[in-house]
Amino acid sequence: MFAKSGNSIWNVDGAIEMARNLVSSPQLSLPINICELASALGVARVEAADMSIDGYLGRGSDGRLLIRYKTTSPMTRNRFTIAHELGHILLYRASSCEIPECATRARNRCTDEELAANRVASELLMPCDAVRTRLAYSRLSWERIRELSREFDVSITAFSRRIIEVTKRPTVMFWATVSDKDPSIVRSCRCSVSMAHQILFSQPPTLEAQHLIDSLEGGEVYHPRAFIDADECLLQWDAMKVEKFNRAQHWFLCWELTRR
Repeated sequence: MFAKSGNSIWNVDGAIEMARNLVSSPQLSLPINICELASALGVARVEAADMSIDGYLGRGSDGRLLIRYKTTSPMTRNRFTIAHELGHILLYRASSCEIPECATRARNRCTDEELAANRVASELLMPCDAVRTRLAYSRLSWERIRELSREFDVSITAFSRRIIEVTKRPTVMFWATVSDKDPSIVRSCRCSVSMAHQILFSQPPTLEAQHLIDSLEGGEVYHPRAFIDADECLLQWDAMKVEKFNRAQHWFLCWELTRR
C-alpha cells in the first residue's frame, strides 16, 4: 500500500516489511528493546527532553540522526514515540526519500505519514506473529490485555488497537465516553472491528454502547447483535471503566460470539 502525503508517496507496505525483518529473530525477547533498534537504524542518540511536543526526529551538529521524547510522558508512551520516529525513518527509506534535517511530532497530527508511522511503530513494538501467538488459544478479556500490554511494555490503548489490526478472530471494541452531568448517558462512542471479518451491527454503535452501559447499571445481560460475514451473531463482552483525559469512559471488548 502507498499512502499519499503532499507531493510524496509513502511505501507503507515496504516500511512494515522492513520493521518485520528487524523483529523477526527466533531469539526475539520481549519487551522489544527500542533503543537497540534505533541504534541498528543509525540513530546516534535517543534522549529525553523538556519539550511540549511528543517527539522529535532530526540531526545533531555532527549530522547524525537523533530522537528526542517528552520527559514528562509515561514510559509506555515514550517507547511508542521512539518507535513512531523510527517508523518515519523506515518510511523514508522504503520510499527512497531523504530524511529531513528536523521533524517534530504532535499528538493531534493525523496526516497519512503520521498514521503510517504509527502502523510501523506498532509492528516494531508488537510484532504481528508474537501478538497472534499469544491470542491464538486464550479467551480475551481486559485482564488478559493488561497482562499482554505489560509483557510488550506498551499502553493498554496501544495493545487493544493492535489486536484489532492483527487478530484473525471476530473482535469488536467500543470506547464510550459518558456525559459529565449524567454518567449513565453515552456522550460519544468510537467503535473498531477486526479487519479480518466483515462486521455489521443492527443499530448504531452509540446505541449499542448505551445498552451495554445500561446493562452494567441494571445487572441484566445484554448481547449486541451483529452480522459477522453475513451470519447473525450475539456478542459476549467484557467491560472496563477508565479515566482518560479527565473524562470517564467505558471500554467494551466483544470477543466471544454465538451464531444464531
